[in-house]
Amino acid sequence: MTKLWDCTRQEIPAEIGALPEDMEVSWYRYMVRKDGIRSGGQEGNDPQEDAYEAEPAVDEVILKDKRRLVVLDYGGGTDLDGIKEAVDAFKEGNIQ
Repeated sequence: MTKLWDCTRQEIPAEIGALPEDMEVSWYRYMVRKDGIRSGGQEGNDPQEDAYEAEPAVDEVILKDKRRLVVLDYGGGTDLDGIKEAVDAFKEGNIQ
C-alpha cells in the first residue's frame, strides 16, 4: 500500500452465519510498518514478522446490498464479535 501501511483482506469467519443473497461483507486490516520498511528491507516477507506494530491500526468492514453501502472503521481493530454485531445490525436494517 505505502511504505508506512499494509492492507490485507481478512477472511470472513463462517461463524457469522448465512448472508442474504444480495449482501456482501468485506473485512480489511491495516497494519503500521515499523520504520517504514519490511523486516530485512525486502518485499515478500511474512507480514506477521516483527516489521509491524503488534496491533492493527484500523480494521475496515464494508457491508453492502442492493440499496445500501456502509463502511465501518474500527480504530485498533476488531474481532469476530465486532464483525457479527455489524452484520446482524445491517441485516436488521439498524445500520443505514
